[in-house]
Amino acid sequence: MIGIGPGLARDLVRIVPLHSVSFEVPWTHEAFESLMTSPGVLLLKAFDEAASDPEDDLKGFVLVRIVADEAEILSIAVDPQHYGKRIGEQLMQTAAAHALGLGAMSLFLEVAEDNASARRLYERLGFETVGRRPDYYTRGKGRIAGLSMRLDLPKTLILKRL
Repeated sequence: MIGIGPGLARDLVRIVPLHSVSFEVPWTHEAFESLMTSPGVLLLKAFDEAASDPEDDLKGFVLVRIVADEAEILSIAVDPQHYGKRIGEQLMQTAAAHALGLGAMSLFLEVAEDNASARRLYERLGFETVGRRPDYYTRGKGRIAGLSMRLDLPKTLILKRL
């Protein structure tokens, strides 16, 4: 069974490498530390509750920032060995629940236009595309657009499944 819990600074030794295999332009340990100490930022991690040491069993993470009545997914990644197990969905649901609980009325994120699997997940959760940023993400020597997506938290069915 997959558990979702708060991530701590000590988890960065596993989160940073996972981010680097998930994104073409990975964040540094220092970048994560800086974000984690910023007001309103919450790190959630997914782990196997049945593992001999669940604290060392990272399956994925989500980093969310909540400011006033808006929240933003800063980054989310799932270990490629665990794709298809709905871990990303669980992370997003938990992040949305925390954001709503802290007063956020909407949740935003950016996703690469060519990331079809992530876009399907976000659309299934109720996100809608609200903008497009040309040349937002690096792809090899080129660039690809990013889509800005929004979820209205009080209206969504996402929280009914928790």
